[in-house]
Amino acid sequence: MEMKDRIRKRMDELGMSQGELAELMGVSQPMIAKYLNGAKTKKLLEMADALQCTPEYLQDGRNPPQAVFDKSGTNVTNIRKTNIKGWIPLISYVQAGQWSEAIDLYDPGYAESVVPTTVPHSKHTFALRVDGPSMTLPDGVNGHSFPAGMVIYVDPEKPAQSGDYVVAKHSGNGHVTFKRLLSEEGRPVLVPLNPDRSAFPVIRDEFEIIGRVIDASWGGL
Repeated sequence: MEMKDRIRKRMDELGMSQGELAELMGVSQPMIAKYLNGAKTKKLLEMADALQCTPEYLQDGRNPPQAVFDKSGTNVTNIRKTNIKGWIPLISYVQAGQWSEAIDLYDPGYAESVVPTTVPHSKHTFALRVDGPSMTLPDGVNGHSFPAGMVIYVDPEKPAQSGDYVVAKHSGNGHVTFKRLLSEEGRPVLVPLNPDRSAFPVIRDEFEIIGRVIDASWGGL
């Protein structure tokens, strides 16, 4: 396990998003994304403090934080319970396309797992794991970036405006996608963050907004 893996593991255990870690360390969110991709940090002490562990643990795995389990057996190692606003079902893109028809997102077996969130949300909020590189910025480009494997939290009851990140369903084929909602000549379009338009074109077809992305993290219990 490399340092980037231990950083991600601690973020998972704490239910901590990239934005939260960035705020605690006094760096930008894109910088946290770089650390998670293997970049070295000059703020090891600040990172260890934010992740509630020792610098040695982050560097080479020594002195790991002690695990604590709740009555159900769930690992809740150092989770800041006062910050957690709820546990969200992690579902598939196919299920996301059917969310409005689902009677209860929390039906047994419906979700892959549940993930914690620290932001206010409606009861219909669900989570998706990012698939593919369409929402990943190139190295060295500042801004929000959502690499494959990251978990996004989607609230269907939050209105979406131009500039927001959204999950939408194509009206024609029913496929669900995660993109940025922008306006082009007065018409809404879905824009990937990856600038390679030959591989990731702007979506101008008719689509339905399923929900607005309200948070993102490397969460997943």
